[in-house]
Amino acid sequence: MALEKIVAVVLAGGVKRFSFREFYHQLEDLFSYREWYFRRGYKSLKRIKVNRGAAGKSRPMLEYILNTLRSTECIDKILVVGPEKEIREKIDPDLISEGGNIELVQQKESYGRNVKEGYDRAGEKYVLFVTSDSPTTKEKDVSEFIEICR
Repeated sequence: MALEKIVAVVLAGGVKRFSFREFYHQLEDLFSYREWYFRRGYKSLKRIKVNRGAAGKSRPMLEYILNTLRSTECIDKILVVGPEKEIREKIDPDLISEGGNIELVQQKESYGRNVKEGYDRAGEKYVLFVTSDSPTTKEKDVSEFIEICR
């Protein structure tokens, strides 16, 4: 029996404006993770360093999850819903090159519309939604989750 194709939709959008709510979340990061930064721009494009691969080089957070999904055998296609122009400017161009399985989709005006856009564009029965701010997620974690769902 052939396994169904799975399309991963990475939600990488958000707003760039400062808000007190956002500032509160940054304070939570400081106390929970001992990390402080003034979040300007998109969180998914913040450069971080994760101690695996790429010899300790910092990269945009989004790249980590894209590389994980690209390496996951049961993922056929990856749609990234977010600020298309900014993503093209900041991530490794080899990730979104012609003929690859990663496609960028311009974000809409709300979270709900981004989810719907990703689902509609996937055009498949099985869609895996993934957040862009999970840089430590590994291929085996994604595969295990999909197997549990199957």
